[in-house]
Amino acid sequence: RENAESWERFLDVFYAVGVPQVIVCDAQKGLLKAIGTVFPGVLIQRCLTHVIRQAKGWLTQHPKTKAGRELLALVLRLSSIQTLRQKRRWIREFRSWKRRHFTFLKERTQALSGRSWYTHRVLRGVRSLLTNATPDLFRFIRDPSIPKTSNTVEGGLNARLKEFIRCHRGTTLQGKLVLCCWYLSERQ
Repeated sequence: RENAESWERFLDVFYAVGVPQVIVCDAQKGLLKAIGTVFPGVLIQRCLTHVIRQAKGWLTQHPKTKAGRELLALVLRLSSIQTLRQKRRWIREFRSWKRRHFTFLKERTQALSGRSWYTHRVLRGVRSLLTNATPDLFRFIRDPSIPKTSNTVEGGLNARLKEFIRCHRGTTLQGKLVLCCWYLSERQ
């Protein structure tokens, strides 16, 4: 389960090793809450790959509106940002995009019943995603030892661990925990 309680139990194991300076993650709400409880004040580096993948999934490969195409171009540029200057430029361009399309994003569609909703909900969602992610998106620039993605864990260790568990899918939860501990201890 990816709720705060499960994450807290998971992070408590690492607390004995020491408090990290930075945690690279996808900013799942339960995980962020657990980090705040177990490691208050630790810096978060949002995984660039997760942010880009989520934004691209919402925008699609060929957005129909000019605002959508511009936003997709901004999202695609995220992975190439390496310097403080590039970061500042990207932030300025994103803020400019928000100002230029402010009125467009407030447009509403109204049903005959009188109910209304924001017409460009997807663009509003990606705007919120990027706005909320930006403060924790570029920590790797100031400290090159901070990875900008969680891919080494997600694709490396976690993918193999998930496959290992899948091969033993009839095992009890306790048995799976023992298997995971064994697997991880063998990798050291």
